[in-house]
Parts: sequence; structure tokens; C-alpha cells
Amino acid sequence: MIARSGTEGVYRFLRWIAFGVGVIFLGAPASLFAALALLLVLEKLGVPASCEAVVSILVFLTLCAVFFEIGRRSLLRTDAVMEEKPRSRLQSVGLWLVPGFLLWLFFLALGWYYERDIFLLGLPAVLILAAAAGIVFPFRGHRNGEVFGCVGPIFAFLLFGIGAVILGRTGRDVTYTGNSISDIPHLNKWQKEHYFPAGARDIKVSGSTMGFKWECRLSEKDFLDYAGKGWYSFRRVEKKGKDILSREPLPPYYEYVRRESDGGGLTLRYSVPEEKFRGFYAHH
Repeated sequence: MIARSGTEGVYRFLRWIAFGVGVIFLGAPASLFAALALLLVLEKLGVPASCEAVVSILVFLTLCAVFFEIGRRSLLRTDAVMEEKPRSRLQSVGLWLVPGFLLWLFFLALGWYYERDIFLLGLPAVLILAAAAGIVFPFRGHRNGEVFGCVGPIFAFLLFGIGAVILGRTGRDVTYTGNSISDIPHLNKWQKEHYFPAGARDIKVSGSTMGFKWECRLSEKDFLDYAGKGWYSFRRVEKKGKDILSREPLPPYYEYVRRESDGGGLTLRYSVPEEKFRGFYAHH
């Protein structure tokens, strides 16, 4: 039994989305290099630095307009229905995946903003719906159907990946002063449990989710209970290093340091005489 075809109007709508994604994907990197070259010339001519944003936007819009016109002439105008072409479910699924991957980015942004993993359920749901729509209602063959149905979802997925990286590298303010670990903003449950020992008080946190430092008052007993959980291998330091001006806490103190090759990592220190627990975390 042959499945019913998707309507021409829906095909054109999805085609326009795929076309727009392609224009943006090609226009963004091209405008970056073009704008940098133009800004160097304008700098030599004495144009104020305050004009940089306007110049960059104008270059981006200009190049997008150029790519749009080229694509409109070469792809949209010539994309007629080809009755001799068989309907392709794979291309139809690809066309539905273009807005699907854009919705992925939308759900990911919602999850990041509201800090709720429930929004991530939209990712598999969109994938299933796109696949079902393409398989059950495949579109009729078009001259340029392969371009929109195959290249379009690739560009859309790349845009999703770029957006996901940007969101992942965008920190949120975690500044806090108080006595309740659970009230520290924008840190997840795992971080609050593993970075802040039970019994901590006079907590001070500064920075963002990408990199933050903290200190708090903590009894030695509470620290030893925390260290005994085995999450981190602390070493005991009995005396201060040779540099008396270093930021090492008063000895004896316990220390855990994990350095990453990209400059990130985790540092935890507890000073016994000060009864202070300090930490630093950076994600790169």
C-alpha cells in the first residue's frame, strides 16, 4: 500500500525553513571574516570603534541577502515537481528534521533558562514526530528535493550544535551569602552535595556556573565526615610552603587539587585552625 503524499504547501513551508537555515549558516561565518577585514580598513580611516557592531550587522545582512538571492535563483525557482521522481521517505524525514533541530535548540534553551531537565524530553519527542511524518506522508519528488531534504537537516543540526555549545559556555551568576546550601542559585543538586559539606555556615559564593569560588565556616568533625565519603582524596599539609605570601590557608590544612589540561579543574582546601573550607571550580 502506497502512503499518502504530504501536501505541496507543507513541502514549500519546510523548504523555506531549510533554505533560511542554509542562508544563515553560510552567511554567519562569511560575514565574520568580511567584517573583520572591513573593520581593519575602517580603523585605519579613523572610524570610531563604537561603529563596529553596526558594521558587523550590516555586513551579515548584506551577505545573507546575496546568498538568499543566489539560492532563490538556483534552487527555489527551479524546484518544480518531477512526477517521474519517486517519493523519498528519507528526504521527507530530513525536511521535517530541519524545524525539528531548531526546536531541539528551543527546548535546550528552555531547560537551560529554567534549569529543568523536563524540557529535554522534547528532543526525542520531536525526533519521533519528524520521522513519523516523513515516513507516513512522504513528499512528491522535486528537482532540488535532495538539497533541501539532505543538506538542510545537516545545516540545522550544526546550528543546534553551535547553539548548544554557546549555551553550555554561558555561565549564570551564583553569588550567594548565607547559611543554606540549598539556597545557592543556579548550581545543580550534585554540585551542592559534593562541593559544600553538610554543616557549612557563613557560606560565601562568587562567580558564575562556568567558574566560581566559595568559602564557609566548618568544624573539623564535619569536614572529616565529608572527607570520609571518599569523593576526593585529600592530603594533609602540616606546614606552609616557602612562599609566605602565597594564598595557602593556615596549616595544618587538607587539600585536594585536580587540574585539567584546558585550565579548568577543582581545588578544595580545609584549614584546621581557621575552621574554614574553601573551594574553586572552573569549567573550560
